[in-house]
Amino acid sequence: MSNNQGSYLMLESTYLIRKNRAICQKLITEGNFSENNIIDILISLHLVLEIGINGLFHVISLKSFEKDIDMLDIMENVDKIGFIEKINMFIYFGSFNFDKKLDKATKYHKILNTLKDFTYVRNALLHGHSIMTIYEFQKGSKEKSTRMKDKLNKIFLQEHIKQFKFIMDGIGFYLECYETDKISVDIKSGWYGTYLNTGFLK
Repeated sequence: MSNNQGSYLMLESTYLIRKNRAICQKLITEGNFSENNIIDILISLHLVLEIGINGLFHVISLKSFEKDIDMLDIMENVDKIGFIEKINMFIYFGSFNFDKKLDKATKYHKILNTLKDFTYVRNALLHGHSIMTIYEFQKGSKEKSTRMKDKLNKIFLQEHIKQFKFIMDGIGFYLECYETDKISVDIKSGWYGTYLNTGFLK
């Protein structure tokens, strides 16, 4: 990469993205959708999404920035912004050329609401929300499950994967339409493959 400061080389680890894509692919291919496997898939999906989005905005920021500021200072400040806020700012403040694809821009604007639903699972699992069924034998053998427990099934997982693909495809669409002379089509394509690709779920 290069900017007004001259040339530089940025090497950012994509290990966690690659590792968690592989976990998802392995568990889904095996077809054993036990509760524990579903938890592993859900957590890995969220790591792929959040790390991928943050990684994408690292490279967009470095490639677009023109002021004479240390690259690491830029990264540290970018990392203070939550990944959903990064997407909001990109969609609302970025310059885009949608050409004849305005209908797709409208469609993918919905990723902002989809993200709110999608991140509930991450927050619940990683913040230790209860995964529990309570059996009330004194009330006619009734059973009640927590919200997170009710979601650990194949139907919910399939819907969650659809949301994941929709979010990543949406960000990919906005990246494709992002209007800047600093980022070529080839560079955008490379970033899509590194940070947004959902092919491991096929």
